[in-house]
Amino acid sequence: MTDIKCKAQTKKLKSCENYAMNGSEYCYIHSFGRLRKIPFWKNSTIHLFISITFSIIIFFFNWFSSPTKNDTDEIKALIISMQQIDKTEYDRLIKKYPLGYALFAIDHKKIIIPYKSRVNREYEIEWGPSKVTKISSKEIVINLPIIYDRVHYVKIEHLATAVNRKIGRVRSVILMRGGVKIYNEMVFENKNGFICLLGFREETNR
Repeated sequence: MTDIKCKAQTKKLKSCENYAMNGSEYCYIHSFGRLRKIPFWKNSTIHLFISITFSIIIFFFNWFSSPTKNDTDEIKALIISMQQIDKTEYDRLIKKYPLGYALFAIDHKKIIIPYKSRVNREYEIEWGPSKVTKISSKEIVINLPIIYDRVHYVKIEHLATAVNRKIGRVRSVILMRGGVKIYNEMVFENKNGFICLLGFREETNR
């Protein structure tokens, strides 16, 4: 600000009592609509234009990134498929992974949808940090969720794994303390997306 009063008049035709901005004959309020002789970083007209522009950009970003009805239907269909697999395949999967398993789905927008965990109480899965980083014709690469081993007081995080897109193809993820190994496996795929699992079992040969 300067010691010079703003040269504009108020609505009551009185001289503005505000001080003019540096490099201008007007105060910030009365700089609106006056583009000349006012630096753009101080000009309220420019500020309003920028604010409106950013608001429009954010509006369209949210519009295009928000889930559509098709997206919602796709997620619902994947959840129903996980429920059916958990019901019909439970005996086979729990025999294959005696310490439990956790189903999760991946839609075509790379969103991970976790299902209720069948993992033993000694282990806890926190899906928050998990995300899909790549989907190719052969595999899906994901950042794993955080896994807590309550027996050995171990927190497993910052791990990535690649799930083979061939149904039933098992891949080792990590060997934990106590000889417990985590595996990944794809169990289902259709037009809505993919259903995979993390399976837990104790390795006898260690």
